[in-house]
Amino acid sequence: MSKTLTAIRRGVKVAVKETLHPSPQRFQAGGKPVICSLCGGIVFHWHGHGTVGTRYKALFVEGYALQCCECSHLEFFGKRPEQL
Repeated sequence: MSKTLTAIRRGVKVAVKETLHPSPQRFQAGGKPVICSLCGGIVFHWHGHGTVGTRYKALFVEGYALQCCECSHLEFFGKRPEQL
């Protein structure tokens, strides 16, 4: 019984981690891979739709945002980019 509870706890912990801090992904927009316009990076964190910013200042955007994992530059899109 103890092993089962330990396995469940580990599974929940991983699920919560992936939900709050998803792993970096590669994306494509318009059939072409997304490349950071600042550093040329190809791996991004999904920032979602609507708001982007820090705890001090929120930036409201129309569309979708990806954050480069290399330099933290934000790339904005009108249509949602697809994950590769």
